[in-house]
Amino acid sequence: MFDKKEYMRWYRSTDKYKEYQINYKKKNKLKLNAQDSLSAKKRRRENPEKYRLIDKKARERYRKKINIRQRVRDHVLAGKLIKPTHCEGCQSNVKTEAHHEDYTKPLDVVWLCKKCHVIADSN
Repeated sequence: MFDKKEYMRWYRSTDKYKEYQINYKKKNKLKLNAQDSLSAKKRRRENPEKYRLIDKKARERYRKKINIRQRVRDHVLAGKLIKPTHCEGCQSNVKTEAHHEDYTKPLDVVWLCKKCHVIADSN
């Protein structure tokens, strides 16, 4: 049948799970925000050296991607690259994000909504 990882991936893609998640977040919004922000801030405050090292390793590991994303941001701000107001995947009129199919072509981006971007990244 399924192993646990495959099952959870399938279950999280169902409408039942998504509806549950939306309702839970609505009911517990204040609690979740307080927990997330306080615990993350507290952990960082208590272990600054640890998180400096984690951040440094991440910057080194993803340096190429970080530089390319910054380059796209700079081109959008300069008006050299136009950021559309609709998703090129589902055509919905929402906030879009730049998706790179190939990081060797830094300004060749597809503008996707968050939902389509997650799907594109998982493929």
